[in-house]
Amino acid sequence: MIRIYGYTLLPPTLNAQLVEEQMRAGHRYRNTLVEIERERRERVAAVLSGHVDTEPLAAEIATLSEERERLRLQIKASRAATRSRSEAAEDRARVRDLGARIKDLREQLRAAKAAIASDPEIQAKLAEIEQWSRERVKEERARCGVYWGTYLLAEAAADQARKSKTPPRFARWTGEGRIGVQLQGGIAVDELTTDTQLQIHECEDPRTGRRAGSRRLLRMRIGSDGRAPIWAEWQMIMHRALPDGARIKAATVQRRRRDCRRWDWRVQILVDIPDGWARPAPDAGAVALNLGWARVDGGIRAGYVRGSDGTTHEILVPRSIVDRIEKSESIRSIRDRHLNEMRPRLIESIGAIAGPPQEIVERCEHMHAWRSPARFAALARWWRDHRFDGDAEAYEMLEAWRYRDEHLQRYEAGLLRGALGHRREIYRRLAAHLARRYRTLVVDDTDLRALQRSPAPESERTEIDAAKRSQRLAAGSELRAALVSAFSERRVVQLSAQDVTRTCHACGSIEQWDRAASGRMHTCSSCGVQWDQDDNACRNLLREWSRAADEWEAARARKDAERKESRSERLRRGRRKAA
Repeated sequence: MIRIYGYTLLPPTLNAQLVEEQMRAGHRYRNTLVEIERERRERVAAVLSGHVDTEPLAAEIATLSEERERLRLQIKASRAATRSRSEAAEDRARVRDLGARIKDLREQLRAAKAAIASDPEIQAKLAEIEQWSRERVKEERARCGVYWGTYLLAEAAADQARKSKTPPRFARWTGEGRIGVQLQGGIAVDELTTDTQLQIHECEDPRTGRRAGSRRLLRMRIGSDGRAPIWAEWQMIMHRALPDGARIKAATVQRRRRDCRRWDWRVQILVDIPDGWARPAPDAGAVALNLGWARVDGGIRAGYVRGSDGTTHEILVPRSIVDRIEKSESIRSIRDRHLNEMRPRLIESIGAIAGPPQEIVERCEHMHAWRSPARFAALARWWRDHRFDGDAEAYEMLEAWRYRDEHLQRYEAGLLRGALGHRREIYRRLAAHLARRYRTLVVDDTDLRALQRSPAPESERTEIDAAKRSQRLAAGSELRAALVSAFSERRVVQLSAQDVTRTCHACGSIEQWDRAASGRMHTCSSCGVQWDQDDNACRNLLREWSRAADEWEAARARKDAERKESRSERLRRGRRKAA
């Protein structure tokens, strides 16, 4: 069983500059891999699209796509001018027709490319491109200057991006990054004091009370001097021990921005835990989860659970959390307003300086288009060390804005971090409680990402901003992920979400009503039973699960029996046999 244990770190106390350099080099290497992948895709597209069978299809798709985009822009312009859906229904229908034609042509193009790819001559060209890509990666890996544990992280991210249909994007350097090590074959927990890649040592901890004795010294190898390791060190808050008998496979140190001044450091340790270590799962029982985002007294109902024993629970995001998130957004709005007010005054003040240095002129050339507060803050810090005659008014204006904005940014970040952490803790505590009580978690297959996507201009669906906002505040994906993690995938059953809320659990009638206007309660038009929408959905999920519970348990048992032995398990078995 693979698990990830995360711990908080304090800033590095040894080789901090080298850690920074490794993170920067790893980021550059990641962008180099993006460049290679984008060029590989361009070469493949040139081979497949330049064929006589694909050129007409590609040209027609491009023409229709341009026409569809033109019509979409017209619809958007009409709505912006009238602040309503003032376009004719025929306009939306035309765009939908174009979309259907484009989809059909793309299917034809995909089939044509698949047929072309089976041509031996084309296959040879594609193989050459793949070989070129591999050679480029090897060359860049050799010159990137990144320790191998860190460049493997970049390559794993690149491999994941390669599976996407869209080309990967370059990422700008923001100071956030990660370094890592991989432990070949894994090491036991008691080897952590002597390993040559990763070490954890006891250290003095003067604190008292609940946190006493949780400090450790983390050492991670970030390079080599000949054959000797170069270490980086962090103070680690080890709030819980690694499980006995586990084998440590890898570790990653991450740096993320906390606010405009400080960073958060964390280490994630990947461990392989032997079977039987985890808390035994309950022998029976199931609990169904239905996600939601309804505004109720006291906050937002993020979800609802019902157990097979009849126990119910409303999952509430308290009003205090919602208030803190909304307060952070309000502060962000204030910061934006301050920036918009300061920008034209600063441009005017700089323009009034007689004979300014060329460097300040070049740095401020495109200031009118700057939207990021960080750019103005960086200019203020640079200007502090490059003062010149006549700059007092402009510099003091910028510095006063920077001082105020930094205070507000830290206030905003602190509120948001506390609110999100509180919400996550509520979800995790509930998930742990349910996993100890029930054997199976039943969820539906709702794609929450689709609910956040804005409808295309030609869509008949009307976007409701308030509903989307409530969805974001409820963070249904985080709630579902917390429960799935607590139960583990082998104890989770996913069912179809179709009509799960609209079907009456008492009589099976599929109801039609305005759910937004009628509140959470509904009375069935067929049998007269009144029920809560979310509780009704949970009842339907549990009923569907109970119909095939024995089959799912049997399938789960077969899957467990057929589980492939991991490499580390084979190595341990070999050692035991040899001993």
